[in-house]
Amino acid sequence: MLLGLTCIHIADIDEDRRHNTDLMFDVNRARYPVRVRRLRDRLPYNRRNEIPFRFSRRTHIHTEFAKLMAGWDDYCLYGWGDEHSQRVVAYTLLNLDIFRGWMSAIVIDRLFAVTGDSGLPLGVTLFHDHDSSASFLAFCLDCLPQEIIQHRISALPTDSPNIDSHWSTYHDPLRDIAPPSHMRRSVTRVG
Repeated sequence: MLLGLTCIHIADIDEDRRHNTDLMFDVNRARYPVRVRRLRDRLPYNRRNEIPFRFSRRTHIHTEFAKLMAGWDDYCLYGWGDEHSQRVVAYTLLNLDIFRGWMSAIVIDRLFAVTGDSGLPLGVTLFHDHDSSASFLAFCLDCLPQEIIQHRISALPTDSPNIDSHWSTYHDPLRDIAPPSHMRRSVTRVG
């Protein structure tokens, strides 16, 4: 059903009036990589707001990221599955054509510039698996241009507070509510 949302569109009022059409189906043999991870790994490793792609392998076999950038996929469904209910309870559906355009602009503008840092933009992290046989690029979903994200359910009622320093620094909606201590005014009551 989640993937069906990308190819079913509600007809506009003119289409309905002229042709008695309520739904329109866009079926163009799109390719969808699907990754469903274990829900139990989502919070302990603080992965709730990111999507990782394998970036390199020791064996030099083409990775998910290389295939994605070569244009092989159209949309990506990345989700978290609950083993008990056998359901995908949190997910993100990405438009990979828009993602590729965004990544190409980053490569052109930044990756080859001498910036004094990793060359990776805000919200992109490079990490290695436990035996260093592969590396991954993890993309913060909140840092991606919103047109890339087609559908998203990432917060669950049972989630503990997000303690990730990147998220709390750049995305926490509560971070600006309380003024910093040096800006607080003291109040004197006159009596």
